Amino acid sequence: TQNQYATAGALDRLEQKGASLALYNRLLVLDAGSARSAFDLLSGEMHASIKGMLLEDSHAMRDAVLARLRATSRDAGSTALPIMSFGPGGTDIAIEDPDKLALWADAFGSWGRWDGGANAARFDRSTGGLLMGGDAAIGDHWRAGLVAGFSHTSFDLDARASSGNSDNYHLGVFGGGQWGAFGLRAGGAYTWHKLETARTVDFSGFSDALAADYDAATAQVFGEAGYRFDTDALHFEPFVGLAYVSVRNDGFTEKGNAAALTASSAASDVTFTTIGLRAETDFTLGDVKASAR
Repeated sequence: TQNQYATAGALDRLEQKGASLALYNRLLVLDAGSARSAFDLLSGEMHASIKGMLLEDSHAMRDAVLARLRATSRDAGSTALPIMSFGPGGTDIAIEDPDKLALWADAFGSWGRWDGGANAARFDRSTGGLLMGGDAAIGDHWRAGLVAGFSHTSFDLDARASSGNSDNYHLGVFGGGQWGAFGLRAGGAYTWHKLETARTVDFSGFSDALAADYDAATAQVFGEAGYRFDTDALHFEPFVGLAYVSVRNDGFTEKGNAAALTASSAASDVTFTTIGLRAETDFTLGDVKASAR
């Protein structure tokens, strides 16, 4: 595979002395199948997979912020719950007054995997966290606010004897406007990632335990526009969304012996475009107002 070929080429360029020489000599006596498996373990592909995970998981912040802005404008696809805010005069909570400062929280969690192929191994990850924000009306049509939070992600590539975790610290700003049926929402966010990784390289005649701690960061800007259509029974909103996401990781050197990798800092940028249709219908269960989306 491409990964195996690149790893073999890098090993061939190693200075042939000390621990590197011992690793090189062990590879020379392996048969073809065992050598390919050894190259997979030596490649450290987990570090590349981590960057893909961070790009994909950036949607959690976007989803929470855009859902909040839709909720304040009562769009299709927003929550059926009323807006709640602090009221004056000792009232703990004031219902249905969006002009005041409103505080909110969003707990989230997900589990996922990227299936492996001939070149890369299956990657599993789980994440969970909490976002908290506040927003207020600006003029007749606009609303803006701040959001911050924390999440924790665990991941592994069992086929490469690799695993790790990340503590993630989130901060963002957002705003949106509503003019009749037309809504416009946007935001920007920055996430700091504290990564810890561990992997084992173990094949005939060679074994090495490797670990690394390094930082990464995700920056993103995003926006969405939609137009609402209401009927007696249903609410529809065709929408288009755009997000630009950039992930940058610091350079690092793994702790270990001959199989330890050194990597320089690098950045990856992706643009996501979404076109879709949201639908919602309201109903009551006894005295409880609910909606299906």
